[in-house]
Amino acid sequence: MAGNESILTGFIKPPSPDDVANVEKRQRERLMGELSMTSLIEAEKADKVLLGFTNDHIEKLMSGYDPNDINRASFEVAYSMKLQLLFNMARRFHPLSTFGKNRLSEAKATREEFEKNIGPYTIRVDAGNVERFGTVIISDLCDEIVAKKSYAIGAIRSGEDAAVAAGALVYDIVTSGGKLTMRIKWLYVDEAFRGRGVAHSLVAEAVKTYIDSDAIDDMTVDMSLGKDWLMILGYFFNFWRFEFGTSISCEADIRIGDIRDPGGLMSRAEGVRALSDLDTSVIGDYLNKMGYTGFLTDERLWREYTDKKLSCFVGDANAPGGMLLAHRLPSGRVTVEFINSDDPDALISMISHFVMTAAKECDDDSKLIIPVCNKEVSGFIDGLATKQGGMFLVNGMLTKPISDMDEDDVDRMLSAAGDENIKMDTSIFETI
Repeated sequence: MAGNESILTGFIKPPSPDDVANVEKRQRERLMGELSMTSLIEAEKADKVLLGFTNDHIEKLMSGYDPNDINRASFEVAYSMKLQLLFNMARRFHPLSTFGKNRLSEAKATREEFEKNIGPYTIRVDAGNVERFGTVIISDLCDEIVAKKSYAIGAIRSGEDAAVAAGALVYDIVTSGGKLTMRIKWLYVDEAFRGRGVAHSLVAEAVKTYIDSDAIDDMTVDMSLGKDWLMILGYFFNFWRFEFGTSISCEADIRIGDIRDPGGLMSRAEGVRALSDLDTSVIGDYLNKMGYTGFLTDERLWREYTDKKLSCFVGDANAPGGMLLAHRLPSGRVTVEFINSDDPDALISMISHFVMTAAKECDDDSKLIIPVCNKEVSGFIDGLATKQGGMFLVNGMLTKPISDMDEDDVDRMLSAAGDENIKMDTSIFETI
């Protein structure tokens, strides 16, 4: 599976100046072309005509359909074209409008038709098939998918000899302010498949998942891929009606070798005990009393996923004073998955225990990821190491439509624009 140390320089290379310029030019032309209502309607009319040609072409392909002799690549191009047109229509009048939702439902039915007759197009990634997507998902996220901390959608496309993993989108569900948020945290397309609408198919599937859920309140993008990707990600997700900003992660990123005096933390960790000292039969109850509602409430997960030496607690089962749950990721990073206490001193004591133990158990190049949950913890961490990093985040939220648009609204707009025939080059249908 792909490693994590190369997120910025290897696995995901920073875009070149030409990449940024090309995306900026293409997106500016698209956005400027749709600033006027006339251009927007003309684009919709053109897409409807193309959709008709695409449907005719798919029907022609299906007329010669032989389940024992399928040219997957030809079907894939035709269906992908139809899906991209439906995605254009969905986002043009907003994917959360009635019209947009209907187009995404139509896209889902189109994908399911392809999968019924031809083979997988986008699939859910889980513990059973995650290794197949190891070329497009970093190992740490594969680990989270196996643990069901995160969820993923994978794209399958025709390779030279067989259908292969072409890209993936990873998201999790987080609770904030009493609301459930679906948070996209990874989107990657193999270089060999870029420019074919793979990323759009993944995001469309994720947006449809959000729409179909009655429990999820918001949908966001929260990706730590560096400043170089801000423009490209911003333009791409603006296409899907996300509003964008940037921030620095509220997690401290500390290399163990940069910790000033790990042994000196012993006095600060007094009264803290490793999770291995707590009877496993009461850990679930302890978590409930601490207000934990995350994925580790599954007993199997805190037994297998949590590092019992690095995780710790204060108090006892009858009077819990705080808990810290840690996990070692495949990349060698060690992350605090959960920390909670009403007492700032208890938080610092548990972090001290975690850091001191990690310094003994892990090598100097291992990174510790610690949430900075209040100003006392922030001050403590500032003095903990000679240097520390903070991940640069690209943040975006799926907006709500200012006004709803349904089928009748769009039909009236198209009718008012006139019935002139639209001329376009349809020769592409002769080559697929």
